[in-house]
Amino acid sequence: MFSWKLMLRKMFFLLPQSLYSNVRKSRLQRKQPIKCPTQLKLEVLEDRITPADLTVTNLSGDPNTIGSLPHEVSIAQTRQTIGFTAGLRGTINLSSEI
Repeated sequence: MFSWKLMLRKMFFLLPQSLYSNVRKSRLQRKQPIKCPTQLKLEVLEDRITPADLTVTNLSGDPNTIGSLPHEVSIAQTRQTIGFTAGLRGTINLSSEI
């Protein structure tokens, strides 16, 4: 019978089957980590959050007070965003419609 394994073993001088199976088993038993040809690195990218164009800095409901929500809404242009200062807590009492 023709055997591809036997022909390849003869052509390339491979190890006998018994030795080959022992080498293969020992590698599996050791569970060696796969060696990567290159070192993997993690690159930190800059933050992609767009800052607000306008910022509410106080809880005043007066449209004439700079930093109040009514003031920021009145000066906002199309597509501008309004953010709030970190830590700003409380209620904004509006004296009129925005």
